[in-house]
Amino acid sequence: MSESDGAEGGKGLWKWRLWSLGLGKGGEDEGDAMTMASAPAVQRLYDVCKKVFTSTGVPSEAQVANVRAVLDNIKPSDLGLVNDEQQNGGDRCFTGDGKGNWLRPRYSLPISYLHLYECDLFSMGVFVLPTSASIPLHNHPGMTVLSRLLYGKMHVRAYDWVDPHDERLNKNPRIARQAKLVVDHVLGAESNGTEPQRASATEVLYPTSGGNIHAFTALTPCAVLDVLAPPYSPATGRHCTYYRATSSDGTVEGCDQIEWLEEFRTPNDFVVQQGDYQGPRIIPTPR
Repeated sequence: MSESDGAEGGKGLWKWRLWSLGLGKGGEDEGDAMTMASAPAVQRLYDVCKKVFTSTGVPSEAQVANVRAVLDNIKPSDLGLVNDEQQNGGDRCFTGDGKGNWLRPRYSLPISYLHLYECDLFSMGVFVLPTSASIPLHNHPGMTVLSRLLYGKMHVRAYDWVDPHDERLNKNPRIARQAKLVVDHVLGAESNGTEPQRASATEVLYPTSGGNIHAFTALTPCAVLDVLAPPYSPATGRHCTYYRATSSDGTVEGCDQIEWLEEFRTPNDFVVQQGDYQGPRIIPTPR
Protein backbone atom coordinates (compact mmCIF):
# COMPACT_ATOMS: atom_id res chain seq x y z
CA MET A 1 0.00 0.00 0.00
CA SER A 2 1.46 3.32 -0.98
CA GLU A 3 1.87 6.19 1.46
CA SER A 4 -0.98 8.68 1.05
CA ASP A 5 -1.04 12.45 1.19
CA GLY A 6 -4.64 12.31 2.36
CA ALA A 7 -7.92 12.13 0.50
CA GLU A 8 -9.28 15.12 -1.37
CA GLY A 9 -12.60 16.72 -0.64
CA GLY A 10 -14.86 15.24 2.01
CA LYS A 11 -16.65 16.58 5.00
CA GLY A 12 -16.70 16.36 8.75
CA LEU A 13 -14.27 16.28 11.58
CA TRP A 14 -11.15 15.73 9.48
CA LYS A 15 -11.93 18.19 6.70
CA TRP A 16 -9.78 20.85 8.31
CA ARG A 17 -6.98 18.43 8.96
CA LEU A 18 -5.74 17.50 5.53
CA TRP A 19 -8.18 18.74 2.95
CA SER A 20 -9.09 22.27 4.03
CA LEU A 21 -5.98 23.32 5.93
CA GLY A 22 -3.61 21.25 3.80
CA LEU A 23 -1.73 19.81 6.75
CA GLY A 24 1.36 17.97 5.57
CA LYS A 25 2.94 14.94 7.07
CA GLY A 26 4.84 16.89 9.69
CA GLY A 27 5.91 13.77 11.57
CA GLU A 28 7.65 12.03 8.66
CA ASP A 29 11.13 11.98 7.21
CA GLU A 30 12.80 9.83 4.56
CA GLY A 31 15.55 7.50 5.62
CA ASP A 32 16.36 4.07 6.91
CA ALA A 33 14.19 2.69 9.70
CA MET A 34 15.62 2.49 13.19
CA THR A 35 15.60 -0.73 15.11
CA MET A 36 12.63 -1.24 17.41
CA ALA A 37 14.80 -1.26 20.53
CA SER A 38 16.47 2.10 19.94
CA ALA A 39 13.66 3.91 18.12
CA PRO A 40 11.79 6.82 19.72
CA ALA A 41 8.38 5.96 21.15
CA VAL A 42 6.52 7.55 18.23
CA GLN A 43 8.57 5.45 15.78
CA ARG A 44 7.75 2.30 17.75
CA LEU A 45 4.08 3.23 17.55
CA TYR A 46 4.34 3.65 13.78
CA ASP A 47 6.17 0.33 13.46
CA VAL A 48 3.59 -1.65 15.44
CA CYS A 49 0.70 0.04 13.59
CA LYS A 50 2.26 -0.84 10.26
CA LYS A 51 2.67 -4.45 11.35
CA VAL A 52 -0.88 -4.75 12.74
CA PHE A 53 -2.97 -2.73 10.30
CA THR A 54 -2.39 -4.57 7.03
CA SER A 55 -5.96 -4.24 5.73
CA THR A 56 -9.02 -2.08 6.32
CA GLY A 57 -10.74 -4.90 8.22
CA VAL A 58 -11.29 -5.01 11.98
CA PRO A 59 -8.10 -6.10 13.79
CA SER A 60 -8.15 -8.94 16.30
CA GLU A 61 -8.08 -8.34 20.06
CA ALA A 62 -4.48 -9.56 20.13
CA GLN A 63 -3.48 -7.11 17.42
CA VAL A 64 -5.20 -4.24 19.21
CA ALA A 65 -3.42 -5.27 22.42
CA ASN A 66 -0.05 -4.95 20.65
CA VAL A 67 -0.79 -1.37 19.64
CA ARG A 68 -2.29 -0.56 23.00
CA ALA A 69 0.82 -1.77 24.81
CA VAL A 70 2.91 0.84 22.99
CA LEU A 71 0.33 3.61 23.40
CA ASP A 72 0.00 3.01 27.13
CA ASN A 73 3.68 3.85 27.62
CA ILE A 74 3.90 7.01 25.54
CA LYS A 75 4.50 10.19 27.52
CA PRO A 76 3.87 13.80 26.45
CA SER A 77 7.63 14.38 26.26
CA ASP A 78 7.92 11.53 23.73
CA LEU A 79 5.96 13.75 21.33
CA GLY A 80 7.65 17.03 22.22
CA LEU A 81 4.68 18.13 24.33
CA VAL A 82 4.79 20.09 27.57
CA ASN A 83 2.17 19.14 30.15
CA ASP A 84 0.44 22.50 30.58
CA GLU A 85 -2.50 21.17 32.60
CA GLN A 86 -1.88 23.73 35.30
CA GLN A 87 -1.56 26.64 32.87
CA ASN A 88 -4.21 28.75 31.14
CA GLY A 89 -6.51 28.82 34.13
CA GLY A 90 -6.81 25.09 34.78
CA ASP A 91 -10.47 24.12 35.11
CA ARG A 92 -11.59 27.30 36.85
CA CYS A 93 -13.75 28.53 33.94
CA PHE A 94 -15.93 25.39 33.87
CA THR A 95 -19.21 24.98 35.72
CA GLY A 96 -21.88 22.31 35.95
CA ASP A 97 -25.64 22.59 35.54
CA GLY A 98 -26.45 20.27 38.45
CA LYS A 99 -27.57 17.53 36.05
CA GLY A 100 -24.20 16.01 35.29
CA ASN A 101 -23.56 18.25 32.26
CA TRP A 102 -20.58 20.55 31.79
CA LEU A 103 -21.39 24.10 30.72
CA ARG A 104 -19.01 25.78 28.30
CA PRO A 105 -18.14 29.46 28.63
CA ARG A 106 -19.00 31.78 25.77
CA TYR A 107 -15.55 31.49 24.27
CA SER A 108 -12.61 29.09 24.23
CA LEU A 109 -9.26 28.92 22.48
CA PRO A 110 -8.97 26.84 19.29
CA ILE A 111 -8.04 23.18 19.34
CA SER A 112 -4.72 22.29 17.71
CA TYR A 113 -4.06 19.13 15.71
CA LEU A 114 -0.54 17.73 15.37
CA HIS A 115 -0.39 15.47 12.33
CA LEU A 116 2.10 12.65 12.82
CA TYR A 117 1.45 10.21 9.98
CA GLU A 118 -1.20 8.92 7.59
CA CYS A 119 -1.46 6.22 4.95
CA ASP A 120 -4.44 4.34 3.51
CA LEU A 121 -4.52 1.91 6.44
CA PHE A 122 -3.96 4.04 9.55
CA SER A 123 -3.27 7.54 10.82
CA MET A 124 -1.62 8.97 13.92
CA GLY A 125 -2.15 12.43 15.39
CA VAL A 126 -2.54 14.48 18.55
CA PHE A 127 -5.37 16.81 19.54
CA VAL A 128 -4.30 19.57 21.95
CA LEU A 129 -7.34 21.07 23.66
CA PRO A 130 -7.45 24.16 25.90
CA THR A 131 -9.81 24.22 28.86
CA SER A 132 -13.49 24.15 27.82
CA ALA A 133 -12.80 23.15 24.20
CA SER A 134 -15.00 20.40 22.78
CA ILE A 135 -14.84 17.96 19.89
CA PRO A 136 -18.53 17.47 19.03
CA LEU A 137 -20.33 14.14 18.83
CA HIS A 138 -19.10 12.35 15.70
CA ASN A 139 -18.78 8.85 14.27
CA HIS A 140 -16.01 6.60 12.94
CA PRO A 141 -17.59 4.47 10.17
CA GLY A 142 -15.94 1.09 9.76
CA MET A 143 -13.00 2.20 11.89
CA THR A 144 -11.08 1.00 14.92
CA VAL A 145 -9.80 3.89 17.04
CA LEU A 146 -7.31 3.89 19.91
CA SER A 147 -7.19 7.09 22.00
CA ARG A 148 -4.74 7.89 24.78
CA LEU A 149 -5.13 10.93 27.04
CA LEU A 150 -1.55 12.14 27.48
CA TYR A 151 -2.26 14.76 30.13
CA GLY A 152 -5.14 16.74 31.55
CA LYS A 153 -8.73 16.00 32.45
CA MET A 154 -11.43 15.27 29.89
CA HIS A 155 -15.08 14.27 29.84
CA VAL A 156 -15.98 11.55 27.31
CA ARG A 157 -19.51 10.71 26.19
CA ALA A 158 -19.98 7.91 23.65
CA TYR A 159 -22.73 5.90 22.00
CA ASP A 160 -23.25 2.83 19.82
CA TRP A 161 -26.20 2.28 17.54
CA VAL A 162 -28.90 0.02 18.97
CA ASP A 163 -29.09 -1.73 15.58
CA PRO A 164 -25.80 -1.04 13.76
CA HIS A 165 -26.65 -3.46 10.94
CA ASP A 166 -29.92 -1.83 9.86
CA GLU A 167 -29.16 -1.20 6.18
CA ARG A 168 -32.07 1.21 5.72
CA LEU A 169 -30.71 3.47 8.44
CA ASN A 170 -27.10 3.01 7.38
CA LYS A 171 -27.96 4.21 3.88
CA ASN A 172 -29.93 7.20 5.19
CA PRO A 173 -27.75 8.92 7.81
CA ARG A 174 -30.11 11.90 8.01
CA ILE A 175 -32.77 9.73 9.66
CA ALA A 176 -32.76 9.99 13.47
CA ARG A 177 -32.01 6.62 15.06
CA GLN A 178 -31.65 5.05 18.48
CA ALA A 179 -28.26 4.86 20.16
CA LYS A 180 -27.25 3.49 23.53
CA LEU A 181 -25.01 5.47 25.84
CA VAL A 182 -21.99 3.27 26.61
CA VAL A 183 -19.44 5.77 27.94
CA ASP A 184 -20.03 8.77 30.21
CA HIS A 185 -17.00 9.44 32.38
CA VAL A 186 -14.06 11.69 33.13
CA LEU A 187 -10.52 10.68 32.23
CA GLY A 188 -7.28 11.80 33.75
CA ALA A 189 -8.09 12.60 37.38
CA GLU A 190 -8.21 10.74 40.66
CA SER A 191 -11.68 9.90 41.88
CA ASN A 192 -13.03 12.46 44.34
CA GLY A 193 -16.18 10.56 45.14
CA THR A 194 -18.52 12.98 43.37
CA GLU A 195 -18.22 11.98 39.71
CA PRO A 196 -17.36 8.81 37.73
CA GLN A 197 -13.72 8.88 36.66
CA ARG A 198 -11.30 6.52 34.95
CA ALA A 199 -7.54 6.26 34.64
CA SER A 200 -6.07 7.62 31.41
CA ALA A 201 -5.15 4.28 29.85
CA THR A 202 -5.73 3.80 26.13
CA GLU A 203 -9.40 3.59 25.17
CA VAL A 204 -10.51 1.54 22.16
CA LEU A 205 -13.62 1.78 20.02
CA TYR A 206 -14.68 -0.50 17.17
CA PRO A 207 -17.01 -0.07 14.16
CA THR A 208 -20.08 -1.22 16.10
CA SER A 209 -19.00 -1.24 19.75
CA GLY A 210 -16.98 0.55 22.40
CA GLY A 211 -18.57 3.95 21.78
CA ASN A 212 -18.04 4.53 18.05
CA ILE A 213 -19.92 7.84 18.23
CA HIS A 214 -18.21 10.03 20.81
CA ALA A 215 -17.56 13.56 22.02
CA PHE A 216 -14.73 15.06 24.09
CA THR A 217 -14.83 18.08 26.39
CA ALA A 218 -11.61 19.38 27.97
CA LEU A 219 -12.05 20.15 31.67
CA THR A 220 -8.43 21.28 31.86
CA PRO A 221 -5.80 21.75 29.14
CA CYS A 222 -5.25 18.26 27.73
CA ALA A 223 -3.82 16.31 24.80
CA VAL A 224 -5.11 13.13 23.15
CA LEU A 225 -3.09 10.82 20.92
CA ASP A 226 -5.30 9.10 18.34
CA VAL A 227 -4.67 6.11 16.09
CA LEU A 228 -7.37 5.56 13.45
CA ALA A 229 -7.47 2.34 11.43
CA PRO A 230 -8.37 2.96 8.71
CA PRO A 231 -8.52 6.78 8.64
CA TYR A 232 -11.42 8.84 7.34
CA SER A 233 -11.72 8.65 3.56
CA PRO A 234 -14.64 10.29 1.74
CA ALA A 235 -13.52 8.59 -1.48
CA THR A 236 -14.24 5.17 0.04
CA GLY A 237 -17.32 6.15 2.03
CA ARG A 238 -15.75 6.81 5.42
CA HIS A 239 -17.23 10.26 5.98
CA CYS A 240 -17.24 11.86 9.40
CA THR A 241 -20.78 12.73 10.48
CA TYR A 242 -21.75 14.92 13.43
CA TYR A 243 -24.74 14.13 15.63
CA ARG A 244 -26.82 15.63 18.39
CA ALA A 245 -29.17 13.97 20.86
CA THR A 246 -32.81 14.96 20.33
CA SER A 247 -34.66 12.88 22.93
CA SER A 248 -34.25 10.02 25.39
CA ASP A 249 -36.10 6.72 25.67
CA GLY A 250 -34.80 6.00 29.18
CA THR A 251 -33.07 2.68 29.77
CA VAL A 252 -33.19 -0.80 28.25
CA GLU A 253 -33.06 -3.76 30.61
CA GLY A 254 -32.16 -1.34 33.38
CA CYS A 255 -28.66 -0.66 32.13
CA ASP A 256 -28.29 1.25 28.85
CA GLN A 257 -29.59 4.77 28.40
CA ILE A 258 -31.20 5.05 24.96
CA GLU A 259 -31.26 8.33 23.06
CA TRP A 260 -32.25 9.42 19.58
CA LEU A 261 -29.38 10.89 17.57
CA GLU A 262 -29.74 12.90 14.39
CA GLU A 263 -27.19 14.21 11.93
CA PHE A 264 -26.05 17.72 12.73
CA ARG A 265 -24.05 20.19 10.69
CA THR A 266 -20.55 21.09 11.85
CA PRO A 267 -20.91 23.57 14.75
CA ASN A 268 -19.78 27.08 13.84
CA ASP A 269 -17.69 27.38 16.99
CA PHE A 270 -15.72 24.20 16.28
CA VAL A 271 -12.31 25.55 15.30
CA VAL A 272 -9.19 23.44 14.83
CA GLN A 273 -5.87 24.92 13.80
CA GLN A 274 -2.72 23.31 12.49
CA GLY A 275 -0.27 22.65 15.30
CA ASP A 276 3.52 22.56 15.13
CA TYR A 277 4.76 19.06 15.95
CA GLN A 278 8.05 19.31 17.88
CA GLY A 279 8.70 15.63 18.57
CA PRO A 280 10.90 13.01 16.87
CA ARG A 281 10.33 12.52 13.16
CA ILE A 282 8.71 9.31 11.94
CA ILE A 283 10.76 7.36 9.40
CA PRO A 284 8.34 5.52 7.08
CA THR A 285 9.38 2.12 5.79
CA PRO A 286 8.21 0.30 2.64
CA ARG A 287 5.74 -2.55 2.96
